[in-house]
Amino acid sequence: MSNTEVFEDKEHVSKLQKAVRDYHENNKVFNQVHVESAHEKCAIKFTDLFMENYFATNKSDTPKKRWDRVKKYYENICADIATINDSKFSSISSIIRDYFISAVALTLLPEKVIEMICDLLTQNNVRLLIDLFTGNGFVPFRFKLHGFDVYASDIKPCRDLHWLEVKRQNAEKFDFNGLKTYKESEQCLVLSWVPHQADEVDDVGILKRFQGDFVLWIGEEGSCGSWKLHVELSDNWESLSILHIPRFPQISDFIEIFRRRKQQDSSSRNGKK
Repeated sequence: MSNTEVFEDKEHVSKLQKAVRDYHENNKVFNQVHVESAHEKCAIKFTDLFMENYFATNKSDTPKKRWDRVKKYYENICADIATINDSKFSSISSIIRDYFISAVALTLLPEKVIEMICDLLTQNNVRLLIDLFTGNGFVPFRFKLHGFDVYASDIKPCRDLHWLEVKRQNAEKFDFNGLKTYKESEQCLVLSWVPHQADEVDDVGILKRFQGDFVLWIGEEGSCGSWKLHVELSDNWESLSILHIPRFPQISDFIEIFRRRKQQDSSSRNGKK
């Protein structure tokens, strides 16, 4: 952990600042475009409220205060977006999705989903979540609110408002030995929207170096993670739970929680004696 640094780039034009400018410009479009879906209309309304409150920041603002201000709008967006049929998907839904990627995360995480994950992890005595592909830190931030310790880093952290401290670091160089204050059974590796191409990141190498007993997968099976990563998860990790979550149209993400197989179970699965 000592080789990491807090990511700061004050000269970079914030993507979120540009997003909110674009959003207000697009509001003119929203008022003119015919939107058939009532739920899509609600999603637009709540997104407007979400963005307005998200950017109502001041110097004394903390991520917790920001979340308290927007969470009710976030929950409503999760509920309404999830009801939009893929066949009714429009450019408006796409715009809303792009704002969410910038401000929070692509995966919709209503509080009831977070609570289900927290309950399962707590039952298994997990204390630490490690997210090496965290982006703006929204996912570990949600778990930090529930009392978990978190470590968040990314090779290219979002250059905008972070939800917590995000280290700039290559996931392949993360030193898992620096987590000795936590038992292996207390550690959970978050694999969130891992790049699909093997030449982008050695994801299976990261998983093999991880010494903890739990993995939290977030993303699409067909477009996230290399095939070697999925083979490794299938051979050496046991699926504890698959959570089907609300989704943006044309996105097929899901959440799955894994526990490391015992050596004997893993060997028998691979045909060894």
